[in-house]
Amino acid sequence: MVDPPSTPPTDLRALIIYDIYQWKTVEKSYDNYSNLCDSLRIDNISFGDFEYWFNRYSKEYYYSVKNGRSLPLLDISACVFSDFINGKSAEYSFNQISEALGESIVKKEDFQKWRNSFSIEKRESNDEESQKAHTMAELADRDPLAIRARILKEFGKVQAFITTHPKYWRSVTLRAHKRLCEAMGYDYVDYPEFEFWVLRFLHGNFELEYNRSSDPKARSFTDLPLDVFNKIGEYLSLEDRFQLRDVCKDFRYQVDNWGLKVDEIYYKNADVWHLYQKSSAVCRFYVNNRSRLGFYRNPISFVMNMLKHPRYQLEKLAINKEDKYWKKLIKKLDESNRKLRVKKVNFESNGGSSKIDLHFMVPGVLEEIKMYLLNPTRKELNEIIESEQCQSAKMVYIESLIGTPTYPLDVLYNCPRFTLKLGGDSGTKANFLKKLMKYGKVQKCVLYISTYIGAPSQIMWYFNEPEAMVPNFPSLRRYPIPETNEFYELEYQEELDYFEYREEFIHLERKQ
Repeated sequence: MVDPPSTPPTDLRALIIYDIYQWKTVEKSYDNYSNLCDSLRIDNISFGDFEYWFNRYSKEYYYSVKNGRSLPLLDISACVFSDFINGKSAEYSFNQISEALGESIVKKEDFQKWRNSFSIEKRESNDEESQKAHTMAELADRDPLAIRARILKEFGKVQAFITTHPKYWRSVTLRAHKRLCEAMGYDYVDYPEFEFWVLRFLHGNFELEYNRSSDPKARSFTDLPLDVFNKIGEYLSLEDRFQLRDVCKDFRYQVDNWGLKVDEIYYKNADVWHLYQKSSAVCRFYVNNRSRLGFYRNPISFVMNMLKHPRYQLEKLAINKEDKYWKKLIKKLDESNRKLRVKKVNFESNGGSSKIDLHFMVPGVLEEIKMYLLNPTRKELNEIIESEQCQSAKMVYIESLIGTPTYPLDVLYNCPRFTLKLGGDSGTKANFLKKLMKYGKVQKCVLYISTYIGAPSQIMWYFNEPEAMVPNFPSLRRYPIPETNEFYELEYQEELDYFEYREEFIHLERKQ
């Protein structure tokens, strides 16, 4: 029987459980752990030992969740440090760790203590590390053979892991190069040179006196044929494309001719966005992270670059709340004299506010507008309905829990196409439909009546005029429009919702 590895660090259990909560594989978790050890200047355990504890804590976590048991008392310091290194905001980090480990384990004061201590230590060590790196660079032996021998020594430390997990060779090599430069000075050896020798050693070539002058000249990225350049672009992530776009005007021209990969954007707040991609059916989740490049460093700037893209048309935009950060983005869009080309927009709860801003979207391109308007004033609803975006949309969806008697329904007389889902009784809704046909300019309307299990609402009792009946179609009515050859067709319909409740609604449309 194989003996288990020695006792793990006290904070490893919490870090692994936190990684499991974030759906990290054992390899990704070890990569995160190694990066943490590098930053803290402490030795890390081997991958084999780590894998043992990862599997053990995975089972422990699984059965605690399954059986409703609380986790044992955990040291959260590694989780806090890991999030700090990865650039997560304090609020987001605290919420994530609390959700993963349990609010009873993660105390606000403990979290803040570890977060502050790590921030202070990092600031105090910056000057010392800078001076140390400068001194080491001056003292380092610049003999090429000595540098190669030092690279070989660093390779020996990671050789076993790379051999076992070859797909992580580059991230491991990057960290090894970082450690060497921190010890010997940041100008000791550049990364391309370091990587060249690591790859030679990895293939069993340990000759340190190899003369590189006979190697073929490396071609730069700008030397690539256009078709190869475009082929590479197909595999770049969105943030990589925009970083490439900012390199030079030639690159920008080529990148602007590529189709963007994002079909839908969901905005929750300044730190949390979702980018959906139809092609891969994957939701990409981004968090504001100022220690990284591209989107993560400045999401407002990144999204602005995307929205101003000359060939970009967004399929759907969902907005959880129009907060001050969202308004800041729209202000920047206005300053650029551009409007967003989007086909569908969905305003969710919007923090209970009924003030909806549509001015930044191109009328005509915008086909569908969905809004949850809890209790709008007449002025607020009128400004929305009278906007050019609503007037030209193919359908405007409005939903609220408020009943029809208190809702400013008469404002909707001027909305050409809308779907309305409100509370309230059938009589009030039937009266609204009659007035809509008499005074309104509606072209198409869908009005939800009720959701029920037993008997329906019998709303069609309010539409029993003999002249409106259509033979053989008991759920259909037709009302002529005076002084025209047109009529309103009113049809009662039913459908089952997700929970198999029966929903009934009236479909009203102006026809010839």
